[in-house]
Amino acid sequence: MEDRFEWDASQFNVVLQGLSQLVDRHDTQRRREQIDRVRAFYDSIPVPDDLTHGIMLAVYRRAGRGWKEESEALLQLLQADPAANASSRIINARLGDIYEKLSSHRMPEPLPLLEEAERLWRQATQRPLDSLTEVTTLSMLKLYHYRGDLERQQSLISEVMELERSAAAQAIRNADPRWVIERDGPPVFVHAACFSMLFDSFAHSDQPASHVADAKAAYAAMRRRRDEAVRRGWHKRELQLIVTEAATNAYLKFLQRAGLADEMLQLWEGTSASEKEGNPRALVAVLNALATVEGGHLQAEQLMQDDGANVRLDVQQFTAWLSCYTDSGDWRGAEAAWRRMLERRVTPDSPTYRKLMQVYIADGSTAQLAKIESLWAEMRSGSGPAGRPLSMAVVDYEHLIKTAHRCGLRAEVLKWADRAKELSAWHQIDETAQHIVAQCRRGEATRQ
Repeated sequence: MEDRFEWDASQFNVVLQGLSQLVDRHDTQRRREQIDRVRAFYDSIPVPDDLTHGIMLAVYRRAGRGWKEESEALLQLLQADPAANASSRIINARLGDIYEKLSSHRMPEPLPLLEEAERLWRQATQRPLDSLTEVTTLSMLKLYHYRGDLERQQSLISEVMELERSAAAQAIRNADPRWVIERDGPPVFVHAACFSMLFDSFAHSDQPASHVADAKAAYAAMRRRRDEAVRRGWHKRELQLIVTEAATNAYLKFLQRAGLADEMLQLWEGTSASEKEGNPRALVAVLNALATVEGGHLQAEQLMQDDGANVRLDVQQFTAWLSCYTDSGDWRGAEAAWRRMLERRVTPDSPTYRKLMQVYIADGSTAQLAKIESLWAEMRSGSGPAGRPLSMAVVDYEHLIKTAHRCGLRAEVLKWADRAKELSAWHQIDETAQHIVAQCRRGEATRQ
C-alpha cells in the first residue's frame, strides 16, 4: 500500500506565501499571470485557514486598484463562510476596505458603512483572543479619526485596554499556547499607533488646550503599560507595540499646540538616557517649543549643556536650538551654538544658515546685519562648512522677510524679496510675505 504525505495548512501557506512574493510589481502582463497562478493554488488548498485568506487578500491589495474587484469578490465569498468571517484577518481586511471607501469619498451616504464597521467591531470584541488584534483596533480608530469623532476614539481605547487585561488573564488561566506570557507578554490589542492617532486628534482640534487633561491621562496610561511590560521582562520587539518614538512625539506635538512648553521640557527631563538616545526628534520638538517662550533660549542652553554630550545630535537639533535665539537676537549665544555644531562635525543646511541670519536681523545692529552677507556668500559659493553651494527654499525667504518686518527693517525686507525674485522663488512666496513686501515698497515710494 502506497504511503501518502498529507500537507497541513501551514505547509500550504508557506508555498502560497512564496508564490505571492514572486509577483512582479512592474510588468502588468506578468503580474496578471502570476496573480492568477497564486489564486489557482489558493483555490486548490483543501482546508484554508485564517493566514491563507490573509495572504491572498494581501496579494490583491499590493497589486493596486486594478485588482480591487477581485479583492472585494473574495471578501464577499469569505463573508458567507462563518469560520473565515470570524477571523481577525478577514475582519481587518473588511475594516480596511470600509476606510478606503470612506476616505476616497466614493460613498455619498457613509452611515451604512459605519454601521457595518460597528458590527464587525462587536464581532471581534466578542471573541478577542480569536478575532481581535492591534490592527483591528487601529483600523476602527482610523474610521473615527477620519470622522473627527474624538469622544469615540477615547472610549474605544479605554474599552480595548480593558479587553486586553481580561484577555491576558484568560490566556494565563487557560495556559493558551498562542501567548507565551513570560517571553512575549500578553495579547496586545492597542498599538502605540492608536495613541499617536489620538494625540494627533487632540492637537488638531479647535481648542487643543481643552483636551490637556485627557491627553495627559492617555499618555500616562501608555507609559504605565510600558512600565508593566518592562517589569515583566518583555523583549524590545514587543515593547515597540506599546510605546514608540512616534507616539511620544505625537504627544509632544500636542503639548506644543496647547502652548505647554514647560510640560514638554519636564517630560524630556524625566525621560531615560536610552530613550533620549533613541528618539532625537523629541529633542527637536522640545527646542522648537522653547523657541516660542520668552527666555526660552536660556532654557535651551541648559538643556543642550545637560543632554547635548549624551544624545546623538544632527543638523535638525542644532537648527532647532538656533531657533531659540531668533526672537531675542542673542547673537553671542547663537554663535556659540553654531561653533558647537561645527565642533561636533555636523554640517549646516540652508535652514540652519537662515536661523542664524534671523538672529542677526533680530539684533538689528549694523555690525550683525553685515554678517548676513558673509553667510549668504558662503551659501552661494559653497566655501563654508557645508562644503557645497546651498540654495534657500521658499519658506526660508518667507521667514527672513517676516523677521525683518517684525524688527522694522524695511531695507532687509526688500533685499530678501529682491533675492527671491532673482532666484525665481517669488511667485511661490505666501500671501502674508507678499503683502509685507508690497507695504514696504509703498512706504519706500512715499518716502522718496
